[in-house]
This record gives sequence, C-alpha cells and structure tokens, in this order.
Amino acid sequence: MKSLKEYFQECLKKSAENRPVFLVLDSLDQLSIDDGGRQMDWYPRNLPSNVYAVLSTLPGQEYQVLPSLRVSYHTLFTPATHTYETIGDITLSTLKISP
Repeated sequence: MKSLKEYFQECLKKSAENRPVFLVLDSLDQLSIDDGGRQMDWYPRNLPSNVYAVLSTLPGQEYQVLPSLRVSYHTLFTPATHTYETIGDITLSTLKISP
C-alpha cells in the first residue's frame, strides 16, 4: 500500500497533466505537533511540472513550519504584507494563468 505522501505526489502529478494546478495551503502553523505535520516531511520535495504552491504560516520558531521548510527546501519565501486579493492578483499575473 502506498503511503499518503506518495499518493499525494501521484495525485498532484496526475492532476497537472493537462492543466496547471495551483495549491494553496493556509495556516500550516495550525497543524498538529503530535504527528509531525509541522515538520513538513509530508510535503513533496519537488513539485511536479505545472504545479504551483503558496504556503502560509506564522513565522516564529515555535511554529516549526517555516524553519523546517527553509532547511529542507530550496524555494522562495516571502513575508506576506498584502491583502489576499493583492497576493492573488500578483500570483496569477506571475503564473500567467488565464481564467
């Protein structure tokens, strides 16, 4: 039986075969500490082609998510200082996804 982590990766890949997939995971700092969710081991090391992600978390060390991501993944981390509408507009224009 495949692990949930492998299944998640497979679902992302299959979903993005014919169209872009935009994954938004908000408030990762609210994941349970007990099962290791905040360490982000479940999150794919490399997203499949055509998959884009925006992750949000509170930045403090006590929340564990951002420090874990910075250690494990080589990706862009930008503090959000805009409203959701502005972030959405910036993201969509950057990805050039047309409705």
